[in-house]
Amino acid sequence: MIRRYLLLVVILLLPTQGWAAVAVDSRAQGTATATSPQTTSFTVNSASPLIVSVSWQGAQTLSGVTWNGTAMSLIGQQDDSLGIAKTGVYGLANPATGTHDVVVTWSANPDVATSFFISTTGGDTTTGWRGVYKRSDTDGTGPGLTVVDSVSGDIVFHAITTYSATNTFDGGETATSTQDDAIFASGTSGGLSTKDAAGASTVVGATDTGIYSEAAVAVIPASGGAATPRNLLLMGVGQ
Repeated sequence: MIRRYLLLVVILLLPTQGWAAVAVDSRAQGTATATSPQTTSFTVNSASPLIVSVSWQGAQTLSGVTWNGTAMSLIGQQDDSLGIAKTGVYGLANPATGTHDVVVTWSANPDVATSFFISTTGGDTTTGWRGVYKRSDTDGTGPGLTVVDSVSGDIVFHAITTYSATNTFDGGETATSTQDDAIFASGTSGGLSTKDAAGASTVVGATDTGIYSEAAVAVIPASGGAATPRNLLLMGVGQ
């Protein structure tokens, strides 16, 4: 009697998880200012996370950022050791679509300041982003961060402010239309870059400088990230 065996390989995946990816839609930056608030018109085409970073110099504090009158969530803020090169990152997971104003407000007129905006498509509209990672010159020469919790399909946003230096992102990042060197012809520069995550521990960076502050965060796809096999089932069926 001849017995034949059929080997069945069944890979079980989390349903609907990991097949879509978040993508950058629009980029822009505000006009450098020394007055508060700074108001800039911007267009959001999709109800998908909107990220705004703010670079400023001075003793003033950042009061908040709104989109179409809705307060954005503070993702993270970092100051340099001297308190002159400051970075703030704000997000809105489910922004109103259309052309509206981004309004950035400080406690008083900043010495110099500007802001950067990047909208996305295909992003998670509930949680929006993962944990924030921050660093400044008190932590060593930089800028440069490892976004440990990134997942394939995420986009990592990297915001920096430097003093007495220009910004050159060198971690394989894109900063088209979201970089301003020597704001108001001053020594302060700022920028917001993006980089597709290829998995965990995505590294971002910029030209080394003595005085800087930075923050980075991974924005999540609507599906939650790349699919990972949950189980591998091998069945031998004889007949």
